[in-house]
Amino acid sequence: MGTPTDIQAMLDCREIVELTSRYAFLVDTFQLLPLMQLWVDDEPTFDESRVDLGNNTGLDNIRRYFEEFVFGRMAKLAHITTNHIVEDITETSARGVCTVLVEGEMRTGETLHAAAYYDDVYERVDDTWKFKSRTVYPLTTPQLGSLVS
Repeated sequence: MGTPTDIQAMLDCREIVELTSRYAFLVDTFQLLPLMQLWVDDEPTFDESRVDLGNNTGLDNIRRYFEEFVFGRMAKLAHITTNHIVEDITETSARGVCTVLVEGEMRTGETLHAAAYYDDVYERVDDTWKFKSRTVYPLTTPQLGSLVS
């Protein structure tokens, strides 16, 4: 049996993996308000600049990005996340990566395909893990159609 510290680290890891899964589900089902609750209030960052989709800092900018750009231009989305590695867990923060395969259909009829990984920083806020930052790194050349033109 592990020590209380080991058990807490396992619980934290599980909660962080659940956070990344919840993110994918909420994006894929176009649920903006619950999606925004996954981010810290204090200057979170969502950086997709490495796939030419911009860098958004602050809740208002992230909300606008999802509402107008993602949800406004996409008709269907599927994020498949896997290969989670959670490290550097402390009482208040952690780091992690996971891979993602994204398939989507744009309102224009174009399709979207991307294989990437997220490099995340998590922060515990009132006993709940949230995203402090989420940076996307491509693993293959993304096919993003008019999203980048």
